Amino acid sequence: MRNRSVFSLFTLILVIFGLFAACADTSSSDSDDSGIPIPNPKIYTVSFETNGGSPAPKQQSVADGLTFVLPPAMTKTDYIFGGWYKEAACNSQWDFAYDTVTDNIKLYAQWYTPILVPGTTLAEKLQWLKSNATSNSGYILEVTADENLAPQNISYNNKFYITVQLQGSGNPKVITLSDNGSLFSIGNFITLILDKNLTLVGKNNNNASLVTVYGNLIMNQGVKITGNVYNYPNFNSMGGGVYVHHKGTFIMSGGEISDNSNFVSYGGGVVVSGCFTMSGGKISNNTVSGNNRCGGGGVLVEGHFTMSGGEISGNTVITSSTSSVTPLSGGGGVCVNGRTLSIFDKTGGTIYGYTAESSKSNVVKNNFGIVNKHGHAVYAYSTGIYANVNDGIDYIKRKETTAEPGNNLSYSWGTWGGDHRWWGLPVWSGAWDN
Repeated sequence: MRNRSVFSLFTLILVIFGLFAACADTSSSDSDDSGIPIPNPKIYTVSFETNGGSPAPKQQSVADGLTFVLPPAMTKTDYIFGGWYKEAACNSQWDFAYDTVTDNIKLYAQWYTPILVPGTTLAEKLQWLKSNATSNSGYILEVTADENLAPQNISYNNKFYITVQLQGSGNPKVITLSDNGSLFSIGNFITLILDKNLTLVGKNNNNASLVTVYGNLIMNQGVKITGNVYNYPNFNSMGGGVYVHHKGTFIMSGGEISDNSNFVSYGGGVVVSGCFTMSGGKISNNTVSGNNRCGGGGVLVEGHFTMSGGEISGNTVITSSTSSVTPLSGGGGVCVNGRTLSIFDKTGGTIYGYTAESSKSNVVKNNFGIVNKHGHAVYAYSTGIYANVNDGIDYIKRKETTAEPGNNLSYSWGTWGGDHRWWGLPVWSGAWDN
C-alpha cells in the first residue's frame, strides 16, 4: 500500500484532471500493479545483428520515445567487442543512456582484431597506449605480475571507439591502487573489458570509486573488484566499487564486486546513474553507512539497472534512522532512487532478503539492531511530480524476503511517454512484499 501522507486539495485536483483526461482520450490504456493508468504508446522492434558474436541478444519490444535494455556481453573467437552501431558500416555508436527508439531498428555489432600491447609492466603498456592508440581499434593488455598502480585515465585525446581488454596471464594477478582516485576512469567512447584472472584492490579512505565509468565497462568471469572504502564528504556519492556515470554503461556477465564500502551515503558496491546490465557474477558483502539517508548496500539505482542473472547477497546498510518510512534509507541489496529517472527490472538472478541464520542475507540495520520495513532485499522510493510540484505522496515498494530467479520485480519513474511522463508518477509490478 502507498503511504498517502498528504491528501491535499492539490491531490484532488490531480485526480479530477486525470479523470477528465481519461474521458477525453480516445486511445486505450492499461494499468500496472500500482493501479495507475498508463498510455498505450506505439511499440517498435529492436533487433541485433551479431556479426558472428554469441550469445545473440533477444529481440526487444520498446515503446516509442524510450531507451531500451543494454544487451548482455558477447564474445567472438580471436576478436574483441567494439560496441553496438546504428548502421552496418559501424560509423555511429548507439548511446544506450540517451538514444531513444522512434521506429523499428537493427543494431550491428562491431568486432576488432586486437593488437597485443608491448611492454613489461602494466604501467608501461598503458603508457604505450597513450602514445599509439588509434580510433576504431582494439587492444589486449596482459598483466603478467602483481602490480601497484596509480590512478589511470583510460582515454585518448581526440581518439574514439577504442576497446581495451585487460587480462591476467596464468594465475590471477592483483592490481592494487597506490593513491587516492579511481584505479581506472574510463572515458567517453572507450570500452574497457576486464576479462579474466584479475583482482583490482582499492584503498581505505579513498575519494572515488575503484572504477569510474564515463564510457563502457564489461566485466567477465574471473575478475574481482574489492577492498575500496569511499569516504569523501561529497554530495554526489560515487559508490564503493563501481560508479557508472549517466553517460556510461556497465555489463556484468561474471566476476565479483565484494568487500567495498561507502561511508558517506549511497551505494556500497555499485552506483548506477547510466545503464547497468547484470547477467551473471556476484555483488556481495559490500557496506554503506551514513546518516538517516543512506541506501543500496549492493547497488544504488539512479539510472537503468536490469538484472537477468547473478547474485546480490550479504550486503549491508547501516542507517541512523529509526523510522519505518524514512525515504531513501534502505535497500540492503538494491535501493532504487525514484526521485531521478530510474528504471529497475529484475527478470532473473537472486537478491537475498534477511534471515538471521543465512550468511547470504542482505540487511538493513542501525545501532540498535535489525530495521524492518526498509527493504532488506530491495527498497524503491519516489514521490509523484506534477508541473514540477511534489504531490506529497510517498510511493514506496519493499522486498524484505529473497527474490528468487522466478520472482520478477519492476519499478520505474517517468519512463512512459505522453501524460504519464508529464505527471512523473512511478509504476511497478511483480512480487513486492507490500
